[in-house]
Amino acid sequence: MMKKIILILTLFPQVLFAQNCLSGWSWYRPLTVYNSGTDAVIDASIPFDLNTSIWVGENKLQADGSDLRITDESCNPIPFFMDSAANATGNVIWIKLPSIPANDSVKLQLYYGKDSVESVINGEDVFLFYDDFSADSVNPDKWEAIGGYTNFKVVDSIFQYSSNGMLPGPRFKFARTKMSFDETVFFDFRSRISNSNGFGFSSADSTLTRFIFRQSVFGFDTLNQVAYSKDTVSNGYQVNGLFPMIRFPRSEFKNGRIRAGIEDSLLTIDYFANLDDNSVSDSVFQLTQEKMTGFHFIVSSFLGSQTIYLDYLRVRKPTPETVSVVVGEESELSSTGINRDKLDLSIHLYPNPAHRNLTIQGLPSERFYVELINLQGQILFAKEVFVRENEKLELTLPELPEGLYSLSFENNQGARYTKMLMIGRQ
Repeated sequence: MMKKIILILTLFPQVLFAQNCLSGWSWYRPLTVYNSGTDAVIDASIPFDLNTSIWVGENKLQADGSDLRITDESCNPIPFFMDSAANATGNVIWIKLPSIPANDSVKLQLYYGKDSVESVINGEDVFLFYDDFSADSVNPDKWEAIGGYTNFKVVDSIFQYSSNGMLPGPRFKFARTKMSFDETVFFDFRSRISNSNGFGFSSADSTLTRFIFRQSVFGFDTLNQVAYSKDTVSNGYQVNGLFPMIRFPRSEFKNGRIRAGIEDSLLTIDYFANLDDNSVSDSVFQLTQEKMTGFHFIVSSFLGSQTIYLDYLRVRKPTPETVSVVVGEESELSSTGINRDKLDLSIHLYPNPAHRNLTIQGLPSERFYVELINLQGQILFAKEVFVRENEKLELTLPELPEGLYSLSFENNQGARYTKMLMIGRQ
């Protein structure tokens, strides 16, 4: 049987206007978080790109982002984190949502434009583990040293660790996160290393069982060695000399990212990157020498003079590819709400489901600009139409892949009405 693409349209209107949750803020944008997958997304940290520097340049947002707020439609605050200062040219915002239903979306509201307010940007509310070392000392609830050390401190918001060498035991002593992990997670961090120290993981079942990634043989700019140890009387040995094979120059701070988890009781890594130099390995490495139920992130040092530096560490679940975020148009806020006219419509769409020919009934008599938009914010179809009184609007849509879309109607006054669309097959 020939398959044909159908268009499933939700029966309820979705209007890009909401109550004003925050008094005194000047600007508002709707955020829509889409999940086009067949499974609900639970407890996810979700990123989206946002060029906040434009708003700072227009004097709409504080340079440090302290006046940025995100709420749900019921005005409950949504935890979020911002990668850079608001005046940075490129920025990434992370939000934490308890759930996103399958084949559905969650509506949020983003506010900015208010003087003299404290920032609510907080990584600890967004990630499984977060430390930017902003305190004056190491947080004992987050980190612990295993064995003796020369440095285990925070200086100018940088964590510094070095072992005390052979006094006594192996020279590769280490510091680890108090928290352990037993599911697949991403480790995002910024570190400065040498060929005599490194970062890696230790077992949650056996305190001394650990391995680190080091520079060896290929010079001092390539991570290529996995060094493994599980006792206190030796310095361990190499279990792999060709992983991850990415650039990571010594004595330079670099942003790194590792995806690791437990598979069949073996610690497994399938993504390793130096984000600054775009040096990436997607080869799979498994530590077959030791079974474990969980693991810690560690930093390790050969001698007291070989300090490893860590600027931040955050741990998060992978964000499913089915999730995306669309940032809506800016609206100016008044004391009573959003200062734009709401397009109050009762639109009927048929047939429902539809193929490519769509009939729209219920639009008032005026000119509209119609757009069909995918989850990445790309406009796939656009048409300007004039609707006469009691006239039905006929549209011929393009062939579309499966997924979630939006169909919007905007009049000359700038009021917009949107319905969510699901493209399926039958």
